[in-house]
Amino acid sequence: MGNYDFEKDLVLGEQGEKMVALYLMLVHDMTFLGYNKDNRFDILMRNRISNEKKTFEVKTDYYVDEHNDTGNMAIEIRHKNKPSGISCTKADVFIYFFRNLAENNIWMIKTSELKSLIKDNVSGLKRVMGGDTKETEILLIPKHKFKNSFYIDEIQVQKKEGEKEHQR
Repeated sequence: MGNYDFEKDLVLGEQGEKMVALYLMLVHDMTFLGYNKDNRFDILMRNRISNEKKTFEVKTDYYVDEHNDTGNMAIEIRHKNKPSGISCTKADVFIYFFRNLAENNIWMIKTSELKSLIKDNVSGLKRVMGGDTKETEILLIPKHKFKNSFYIDEIQVQKKEGEKEHQR
């Protein structure tokens, strides 16, 4: 993996959340209610038809692109030996957004189903340490093996003139 910069990654993650919120509004007939800044969820939306509120956890992956794809989703489970990421989110839906892929770049699953998938397969999943200080425990979910568990779609991302393919 590349060099990590928490502040830059935070900005890129927030940009990803905005793109996903817009996608949910345009494609899934939802109304945006707000962003959240703690570990419970990232986005709050309301279904325009049922009026039901839904919360979303969004993981934006800027490292994978057409030429650099390990085939995995990196799911954070602990930071400094404390539950984090998927272990503490209260979101209804987990969305993994591969920002630099042109196709199949949105992977959605109910959070409860992702937690069950992890629990049922944890012994076969690779664990790695990552993040700025290598104190974040991450499970690698092979996309090809579990793709039937996810709703897969895409956000059409327009590159700005002069924008690099890799945004790190």
